[in-house]
This record gives sequence, C-alpha cells and structure tokens, in this order.
Amino acid sequence: MNSIQKLLQSQSERLLYLDIKKPLIINEKEYRDLTLPIIREDFVEEIQEGNFEEEIPFEFFIRGMVFNISIDPDFVYNNIYKEVLKESIDDLEHYLFTHGLMELEYGEDALHFFRTNYILHSAMVLNSYYYVVTLEKLKQGSLLKETKTARRWLLDEIIELDPQFPLSYYRLGLYDIEEGHHDEAFKYLKRGGELLIGADKYSLPAEYREEIMSDISVKLEELSSDAQLKQAVEYLENGKYYESLELLNELNTRLNSAIVKYYLGFTYRNLQELDLAIELYEESLKNGFKGLELYQDLSFSYYERGNITKAREIIDKGLEVYKENERLLYNRAAINVNMGKVDEALEDLETIISYDDISEDMFNEAMILRENIKKYKEESDDLQ
Repeated sequence: MNSIQKLLQSQSERLLYLDIKKPLIINEKEYRDLTLPIIREDFVEEIQEGNFEEEIPFEFFIRGMVFNISIDPDFVYNNIYKEVLKESIDDLEHYLFTHGLMELEYGEDALHFFRTNYILHSAMVLNSYYYVVTLEKLKQGSLLKETKTARRWLLDEIIELDPQFPLSYYRLGLYDIEEGHHDEAFKYLKRGGELLIGADKYSLPAEYREEIMSDISVKLEELSSDAQLKQAVEYLENGKYYESLELLNELNTRLNSAIVKYYLGFTYRNLQELDLAIELYEESLKNGFKGLELYQDLSFSYYERGNITKAREIIDKGLEVYKENERLLYNRAAINVNMGKVDEALEDLETIISYDDISEDMFNEAMILRENIKKYKEESDDLQ
C-alpha cells in the first residue's frame, strides 16, 4: 500500500455497500447481482429527506464508485466499477475532471475525482496537477514525508508527459523553497514563469495566471535577495567587509528587512563606524528582529561609545526575550561592575554559576569575574 492509499484508507468508512437486486442495463449490456457503493452521508441525508422511497438515482452510485476507486484502488469489485463508469458516461475523463473542478470550488471531495481520473490513466496534465494540489490539502500527519515524495514524483511525471506545462515547475519551486533548496527553487520558478507567458493552450483562467505570475515574481525576488544576503554574510565571515557592504547597501535600498539592517550594522561596526552601526542596529530592532546577537552587538556598541546606561538598557531588553540567558547575564554583570553596582553584578554571576547546562568556558568566566568582584569588595572594606 503506497503513502497516498495509507492517507486515504480511513475514508473507507464513508462508504456503504448496497446489493442491487434488479439487473442493471447500460448500453444494452446487463449487469446482475452488483454490490455498489454509495457515500454514507449522501445516503443518510437523502433518506432523512424522503428522497429514496422508490429508488436510488444512479448518479449516487456513480459518485460512490468514483470514491471507491480513489480510496482503495485494489478493491475486489473495482474492475467492474471501472467498466460500469465507462459504459455509463460518454466522456468519463472530462466528466471526472469537471466534477473535480466543481468540488474544488463548492465542495470538499475534489481529490477523489482527480485521483480516480489519474488511476484510470487520464493523460490530462491539468488533472494530474489538480490531483497534486488537492493532496496538499489533506491532513498528512506522520505520512507527510512520504506524501511529499509522492507529490514530487507526480509533478516530475507531468514534466515528462508535457515539458511545456508551467504549473508543475511552479509547484516544484514551492516545494524546494519549503525544503530550503533555494537554488533549485529559483530555477523551477524561473522556468515556470517563462512558460506561463505562452500557456494559452492550457486554457488557464486569466485571473489565475496573473495570480501565479505575481507569486512567482515575488518569490524570485525573495530568492534573489536571499542569495545576495547569503553572499554578503559569507564575505563578512571571511573579513571582506567592503564587499559585504556593497551587497548589503544595495539590498537595504530595495528591502525594508530587519535582518539586512542587522548585518549592515554589523559590517559598519567591524569598520569602526560605531554611530552608523548603532543607527542600523536600532532600526533592525524597531523592524522586529530579535536575534540574541543583535542585543549583544548593540549593547557592546553603546558600551564602546561610552554610553554605559544605554548598553545596560539594551541588555535588559534582551533578557525580556531571552530570559536568564547566561551570556546576556554575564554582559550585564560586567556593565554593572563599571557602574559600581557590584551587588547586582554578583547576583547575575551567581545565577550563571547555578546553571547545570552552561559551557565550561562560560562557567570559568563567571567564576573569575565573581572572584575579582569579591576580592575588590574585601579590599574596599579593608580601606574603610
């Protein structure tokens, strides 16, 4: 049983099976002793409304057979159901696809129409695409990884059938963004956008095409910016501050990004431009970035500028977010020592030393500073 069957097997409870006593005649072909499925909620609703007193309209069994094939492709009577469906409906492929679209807009069971169409070897790439889209909407729980693999396989199959179909590339691009494969995502989305421009033959609604094109444009811009930011950070890590500055300034003119402002501030700080660094750090904080490193770097920059009160204030703000963080507590203790608040400094250091999960280096730093403060206090007491 594949992952999609596992995902759908619980829905088998939605089906009831009725033994049909009268022979069923379709196109002069006679079927006897059939057991046909009907959707439980349809059956109960119609019974309650008194609509099944004489007979059950055959359309309810058609719907039941579609669901049955989708939910359990290996069901014992499915070959008969497939035959009955093909005999009953002139253009079954088109019927299943259009009913899937109607369910997509007005109902909740579009998946079963698209999936049954796929199982019956539909060659419609749009059907396969909507099959993938409706699969995404199911609650997938522990099967998420397996069904993601299945969805990717279906999209790759669409590309193999029709390399010009744009939406398969678009969807694969979205999946790669989710999985952090940004280079691959960029390639898929770019290709999808190129093909969408000339995709008239697929009769995609104009509004839907515009929506997809807009989303592709936004995501390509975001991916391009992410790649540029990644390069800038790489320059920073290698000490190439002016190269990083050029990229980050260009990004900062295009984006109102808190993380870009942080890295720009970090670059200026490394170039000893403390006023610019502080200004950008503050903008980053105002725009919602709450990284631990921002509170540390901004506090240190104020400290270097000689504004010890502001440095302490930033540490306090950081501790509101990262409660009892040992590095922030240590930095506040060091600042408090400089402000003459040795008892407050000792209190923070005692807190750090009491932690079981801090690094040996952090423990040693806290112990050394604590001992130095105690020694200072003893000497001060002796002088008095």
